[in-house]
Amino acid sequence: MVIHGSIHPGLASALAFEEQRLGLPLELHRRHLLDLPAIAPFRPVLDLTLHTASTMEQFPVLLDDELLEITAPAYVIDDEQVFGYRGRRGELAPLAGVTGNRVRLYFDLEALFRHPEQVRRYPTNGDRPGGQPGNRLLDLVLTPALTRASRNIRAYAWKEERDSYARQKQRAREQQVDEWRRAVRENDTAIEEKTWLIRSLAEKNQQLRGQVRSFELLTRRRMIRQAHEDHAQIVRMLGRGLRTLQIENGLLRAVTAPVEITWDGVSYSMGTYCIHLPLGNGRLTIHPESGCEDVDGFSHPHINSDGIPCLGNIGGTLAQLLGEGENAQAITLLLEFLRSYNPDNPYIRLERWDPDWEDEDSRWENCYDNASLSDCATCDDEDCPHREDAQSRRSSRSSEECVSCDSDCTYAGDEEACFESHDGENCLDCDNTNCNHFREEDDDEDPS
Repeated sequence: MVIHGSIHPGLASALAFEEQRLGLPLELHRRHLLDLPAIAPFRPVLDLTLHTASTMEQFPVLLDDELLEITAPAYVIDDEQVFGYRGRRGELAPLAGVTGNRVRLYFDLEALFRHPEQVRRYPTNGDRPGGQPGNRLLDLVLTPALTRASRNIRAYAWKEERDSYARQKQRAREQQVDEWRRAVRENDTAIEEKTWLIRSLAEKNQQLRGQVRSFELLTRRRMIRQAHEDHAQIVRMLGRGLRTLQIENGLLRAVTAPVEITWDGVSYSMGTYCIHLPLGNGRLTIHPESGCEDVDGFSHPHINSDGIPCLGNIGGTLAQLLGEGENAQAITLLLEFLRSYNPDNPYIRLERWDPDWEDEDSRWENCYDNASLSDCATCDDEDCPHREDAQSRRSSRSSEECVSCDSDCTYAGDEEACFESHDGENCLDCDNTNCNHFREEDDDEDPS
């Protein structure tokens, strides 16, 4: 069971039981129903949303033995098969709606599990009824709604989609064969007109004729069976490596599960991607879907800004799989590609997706701006681009300043280095009386 956000343990346990009872994976969201997309791809997953909002509503629910007065976020949506309770006159009061595999609860059931005091209970037969209000509402509304959604999933036209996939794949192959036949006719004409091209064109025609014969020997029934098997393998990836699958106009669109790349002991969450895989001629592209961070126009280290992947050493294998129509294996290979990283040839380094990343140039600039002269003089980073500049900064300062400096710098207090740097010419101008080389003007006069 996939839960987006946190829910009360009691509700989580009840939903886990429903998932096991119905034999289908369940995915739970808590959000405002107005934020839901109007249309979503059909998946073999029980898609449950609990309405939540900051505005509280008060509404009654009539059970067999009590009347519940509930205070919680509530909402009503149109065009759905609704589930609820029958009032005293037999009218249906909607509490949940079902469309395909999607179940929408019009009130925040999780809030009732977490805050049962928001429900006032009025017995109708004199006895105090038992049971937690949240559990009673789950049995009354959510259980039959989930049951209906599970029936919708099992009744979904998977066979129609499979057959449509086979037809589109067959059509793409037939178009390719038509192109081969047309190429044969054009080349036959060129052989007659251009004798110097006869040999090369004849060899090419031999290859094309072999491809045509191979296609004609492969019966339509066998091709359809292979297409069915290929489609079944791709469908089995749903809920694992893939989130959704859509086939339309000869193009297969597969949205991946969240991709994570682990490199050098660090895990990078890259988000989800949409693989555009043409069933016939066309170019494979991969585009960011959700949760993908844009770094200088790139969504992945090995995919350029136009969605064209740099496949490296798997390019030949992938081309062979696509040429043979093994699209399920091709998608498996692409999922591995999205989860991998090669530091030798990325469009942009993987470390750029680290929010704390800082390149070497920035590190050296920050160090240089904040370092003292003594820091630079004693630094042993030979790769620093400011190393020579730091030495010139030191030599540009007067030697007297270095003699009187009390820092940890190698040159601090070095009287001999000071004296040698100017051969004693500056000693008369220096006011450091503690220096062994200090002398006044009278010291230079001839004693005779």
